[in-house]
Amino acid sequence: MSELQDAIIKDSYKQLRLRIAGFLRSIGVSQIIGTKECLDIEFIGWEYGIGVLYPRKLKYLHEQVKKELLAETQLSLKEIDNISLHT
Repeated sequence: MSELQDAIIKDSYKQLRLRIAGFLRSIGVSQIIGTKECLDIEFIGWEYGIGVLYPRKLKYLHEQVKKELLAETQLSLKEIDNISLHT
């Protein structure tokens, strides 16, 4: 449980951030922010991030993240899998 507490940072009442591991930072992820509406994945050097709407069942979130990243980025499948596994 403390591992999970170390990974999630509560920014405010309305949003939280996930702590970015070294590998994710090495492929360009600067931060992952969760809000009530969606999960925003921001990349180093990008002016905008990728918003991923939450699926009806949260257990499918990693699949939704993978789908959006495939459509919006030039990342490899391995890099996308690593990002989706961290969400």
